[in-house]
Amino acid sequence: MTERRSMLPDGDSSRLALQAAVDVAPRGRLPQWGESARSAWPMLRRVGGYGALVALAGAGLAVAIGAAGHSSFLVPSGRRHYPAWMAGPFSGLTHGKMTGALFVLLLLSMCAAYGVAVVCSRGLHPGAAIAAIVGLQLVFLLAPPLLSTDIFSYVDYGRLGAVHGLNPYAHGAASAHADPAFPFTGHLWRHTRSVYGPPFTLLTYPLAALGVPAAMWGLKLIMALSSLGICALVWHCARERGLDPVRAAMLFGLKARRRAVRPRLADDRESAADVVEEAPRETARAILSAAAELSLPLRQALLLRDLQGLSYEEIARAQGVPVGTVRSRLSAARAAVVKRVSE
Repeated sequence: MTERRSMLPDGDSSRLALQAAVDVAPRGRLPQWGESARSAWPMLRRVGGYGALVALAGAGLAVAIGAAGHSSFLVPSGRRHYPAWMAGPFSGLTHGKMTGALFVLLLLSMCAAYGVAVVCSRGLHPGAAIAAIVGLQLVFLLAPPLLSTDIFSYVDYGRLGAVHGLNPYAHGAASAHADPAFPFTGHLWRHTRSVYGPPFTLLTYPLAALGVPAAMWGLKLIMALSSLGICALVWHCARERGLDPVRAAMLFGLKARRRAVRPRLADDRESAADVVEEAPRETARAILSAAAELSLPLRQALLLRDLQGLSYEEIARAQGVPVGTVRSRLSAARAAVVKRVSE
């Protein structure tokens, strides 16, 4: 009876026979391919991880050197006067000027390398990950203050209290416009009182008394050490919870952190920012509102030149128009903004 059922094309025995055929048929190839992929993955992960770390460090170093070489949109505080002490030790290592397009390319490369490094973190030696984190922190510690004027606001608030005897919670930077830190603060925030907590503001008092260069580099050093301290804390917490401490530390320590670039206008000739250089916050809002009402070509030209710092030639290529048209659009946009703000 059992022998007869095994010959039938239907029922449980047929399903078992079909399943056996399915199981046996592909076993000559798929496991062999899968085994090859599994054996190659550790090597690919190791190569990808170390390659990503090298790419991340190289792109970060290129940004730091490019920013230190010449006055540009990368260092807003140095657009009008870029002293050597602000540029830092990377000054003079390059003769070319960092363009907006090159900066975006390097930034995207850093983002891609960061993602690959995190994905491949298990193929990295912990010492290599720590070296990459410390190295990148060192690179940006030695770089000039990038994409923000905030650090000079910190210095200026400290100097208001430590040098001029003024309360930074009652006075803005314009209250001591002769102070050497004042020219490096942001245009639109010079009448703004401190919004930072008292412990941080008190920390800036002894640094501010040492002078503007020492205060700037002292704050950068404190921030770098704080970042490394947080990396160590993340490493410890991940290990205590049974997680991969290398990946956890890399997620924080290699992440590109930047402050938002506050809207501002700047040009080598008279611009809207020159007209409202001492403007309070209400005027700053009026400038942004007026710029938003411009036609698209005028608004693009204004933002690309006065916010991102692109050259006339770069804007012309981006908009597909002659350089003369770019100049005309900028002139019309600035005139419209000034007229709107002065109403």
